[in-house]
Amino acid sequence: MKMTSAYANKLLKSLTDEKSYWEAKEAASRTYVAAVGEEPVIPEYDYTDVSATLKEIDRYAEMSSENEGIFSCIQLQKCRS
Repeated sequence: MKMTSAYANKLLKSLTDEKSYWEAKEAASRTYVAAVGEEPVIPEYDYTDVSATLKEIDRYAEMSSENEGIFSCIQLQKCRS
């Protein structure tokens, strides 16, 4: 997949924001507190799904970062030619 440097930066920003959302959701949902005798309100949280989502985001971010680096190298080589 080819992309411009600007698009790669925009995509990385979007992925960073999405990862922050999922990490915050994980931090808020992975534990809960209930008083003795109180019916616990267990937040909806699936470690497997959240973990898989975070890994997928990291994979896309890595690919975008690599594409940005390749784009920069290609542009530098064109300028030197």
